[in-house]
Amino acid sequence: MRKKLLFIFMMCMAGISGSLKSQPTTNVKQIKAALRRIGNEVLLANQDSVSRVLPIEQEGSSFKINFESSFSFDPGLLASIVEKELDRSRINNRYILEVEDCDSGKVVYSYEVFYAEKEDLIPCNGRMQEYGCYSLLLQMDLAELSIDASQDRSDAKIWYLIVFAVLAGLLGFYLFKRKRSSAMARAVEGDEEFAIGLYRFQPERGELIFDSLKQELTGKESELLLALYNSRNKTMKREDLLQAVWGDEGDYVGRTLDVFVSRLRKKLEHDPSVKIQNIRGVGYRLVI
Repeated sequence: MRKKLLFIFMMCMAGISGSLKSQPTTNVKQIKAALRRIGNEVLLANQDSVSRVLPIEQEGSSFKINFESSFSFDPGLLASIVEKELDRSRINNRYILEVEDCDSGKVVYSYEVFYAEKEDLIPCNGRMQEYGCYSLLLQMDLAELSIDASQDRSDAKIWYLIVFAVLAGLLGFYLFKRKRSSAMARAVEGDEEFAIGLYRFQPERGELIFDSLKQELTGKESELLLALYNSRNKTMKREDLLQAVWGDEGDYVGRTLDVFVSRLRKKLEHDPSVKIQNIRGVGYRLVI
């Protein structure tokens, strides 16, 4: 369970990290939305609240705003509308705006804005252009396009940090509870006690107690006595005892089991009713 939670936590952190790194600097949908607002404002400036702004066309880094109806425009007002809507979408970079005649395809008006240098001079400012069918073309280098989403990213980072703190807190709380539960479990196990005749056997502590006499058991002695106790009054085969205590360690040879049985017999000799019997050719049996 702990490994699973750690995996989920790491995947969440990877997702958060990826989200922070992959914040887009170019959002074409955001540009098109701004251009549709520009088209709408141009029509409203002509007292036209009925005609439609046609779908924005894109060709490479050029965007075209087509209109359903003809209109006239003041270059200064047009530039103001464009700047306002691009600023509203936090699109800050150099661009060229062209006004194209629908019939001839010729550019009847254009200007360029350098956001970085602030050298935006609007030609023909205040000179009303004649009524006609026009399209607006906005050209910008998408590779250099900077959508100022610093505030959005800042808000996103704060949110991600909150999520990170919550996840880290939950994981830390779970690990703390698990560690505490394990410690308590070990404490309980450490106090677990079995009665072997007049003896009290505490396997986790490695203690064999008779009255006021406390005898320390080695790890293997405890494991062997516990294995015999779990099958008390029944014969355990030698190979089963060896496997239960030494497993695949391969560090037992010859009469190792017999030596450990002899040690336990000596420590259990204070109660004559407790015996470890040797079942010749089979194994041993703890008789209580």
